[in-house]
Amino acid sequence: MDTEKNTQDFEKTKWMQRMADIIKDPQMLAKFEKAVGDWLAKKGNSNATVKRADQAYRLFKSGQGKELLTPRNVLLLGAALLYLISPVDSIPDLVPFIGLLDDLGVLSLVLSAVIPAFIKNEILQEQREELQQEALAIEQDLNATPNSDAEARINDTPTEDEQAPAASADRSFSAAIRRLAAKFMPRAKK
Repeated sequence: MDTEKNTQDFEKTKWMQRMADIIKDPQMLAKFEKAVGDWLAKKGNSNATVKRADQAYRLFKSGQGKELLTPRNVLLLGAALLYLISPVDSIPDLVPFIGLLDDLGVLSLVLSAVIPAFIKNEILQEQREELQQEALAIEQDLNATPNSDAEARINDTPTEDEQAPAASADRSFSAAIRRLAAKFMPRAKK
């Protein structure tokens, strides 16, 4: 089964255009979301179609206005849900057992097209957030007032604690050199 071709065929249906109109109108969108929520509550967790519908609805809700789903995928999910709750579909839902098969087929098709993109975008979003946090931490490190130890390491100069023994050693070394110079180098006479 070619998921992409079947998804493209579904995109050409009246359900996609109706969903596009619904998404543009906040009041219609609110009514649609309420209708789907009511449908899910009425059906409970009774079968595979309802479970898939719940998945599609949660993805639809989480994908609106965010980068996790493309507008096309949000439309696909919405159109599948609209098809599901509509009393007019290919096989009436009143027909026992097979009435929900067409709904399950549409939901499965749309979810198989949307979920991989959602997962990829979710991973990318997580990576983007991690990189932003790392960049912020680096920026804070760069903008922070360096303490004397960090500043000394950056400038390759000893810290105050390191300078005291070094200065003492320098004085001792200088004194030793002067003594040696005095002993072995006669002073020039004026």
